[in-house]
Amino acid sequence: MPKCTICDKELNGSQRRYCKGTCTQRGNAETQRVSDHRTISLGLGLRATLVIDEWLAHLRYFQWMCAYCQKRPATDIDHFIPPGYEGGTTASNCVPCCNPCNTAKSSYHPERKSSHVDGIPSKAQASA
Repeated sequence: MPKCTICDKELNGSQRRYCKGTCTQRGNAETQRVSDHRTISLGLGLRATLVIDEWLAHLRYFQWMCAYCQKRPATDIDHFIPPGYEGGTTASNCVPCCNPCNTAKSSYHPERKSSHVDGIPSKAQASA
């Protein structure tokens, strides 16, 4: 029996990817978020291969929490290697993050010294 991509509950025959309500809203929001980031990367001439199933797998891996602080819910997609350094929207370059961590990391390259980037947990580095 197929399961909801968000919460893992079994789906009934008419449901295709998400169960009703909150999971459908969350799934649609994440689908839009991935689409927006892919569009931006393509506009910059960067790779844009991230698909919703890969992104949802990242979110589940990090338990829907920020990959950097692991304290707040993930609300953003962060490009581990920023687009300004040729980092595209790919499964190997995108991690879930909260808005404060995304703002603090800004467009820093992970190898550049920054008080916030120095504290990136190894779990985020391993996933990127």
